Amino acid sequence: MLAKSALAGFLLGAAYLLFEIVFHESVMRFINSHIVQVFQLTPKKMKIEHGEVTEISAFVLNRNVISVVLLLVPGLLFTAALPTRASRRAGIAALIVVTAIATLLSESGTSVMAFFLGALVLAVAALSLKAVRFLTVAAWIIAVLFAVPLGALPYKLGWENWTWLPPQSVAARVYIWKYVADDIYQRPLTGIGIRGPRDLHFKIPTDADAASAAYALKGREARHPHNIYLQTGFELGAIGAVLLLGVGLAALLIGA
Repeated sequence: MLAKSALAGFLLGAAYLLFEIVFHESVMRFINSHIVQVFQLTPKKMKIEHGEVTEISAFVLNRNVISVVLLLVPGLLFTAALPTRASRRAGIAALIVVTAIATLLSESGTSVMAFFLGALVLAVAALSLKAVRFLTVAAWIIAVLFAVPLGALPYKLGWENWTWLPPQSVAARVYIWKYVADDIYQRPLTGIGIRGPRDLHFKIPTDADAASAAYALKGREARHPHNIYLQTGFELGAIGAVLLLGVGLAALLIGA
């Protein structure tokens, strides 16, 4: 019963998210304007005209989209509680279709990448679970232990100048990763503390001669590294990285 209820809640939430994406947050805008203030009224989160919310920033929905993508696999597991093979197949199809449409219609490039990469991993796992587990463990170890050099690598390769990628998202992250990776060496063992980057008010420097200078990144404040591996090393140092490595390996190897 718990699994069925969770599955129903997941489907309902994903369907509501899809509705909001298609109709430009009409429900949320109406609630904020006429019933109760759900969000703090700031220019970053929404646009207000004559006391009415006319637009909600894309990142608000993007956070919900990535949550749906991350919860898709547990949602698929919940379908095992359905009584018949036909109902299980219908539940799986409904979850995948609703999540896929919501993801593809959203403005979250990270969610789209996560959706297709996750689908690829699941497809390969269906052929060889042992091989996928080995590759995932290896990737996790490399990502955690080599986060600093890997974080600085895109900048060294000049990825911030790639104009065919979303500049405000990709180019900004390339700069953030590079300068955060450099700062990690200042306190490599213990880091600067949880939520420390928010207190630094770090602003992204932009090379005057770089093509990305036209993307209005100069002076943009970075509140966090936008990279869980770098953020762990930056805030918690090598101690936090080892803990993250252990937690991830425990999760990946459980049931092996």
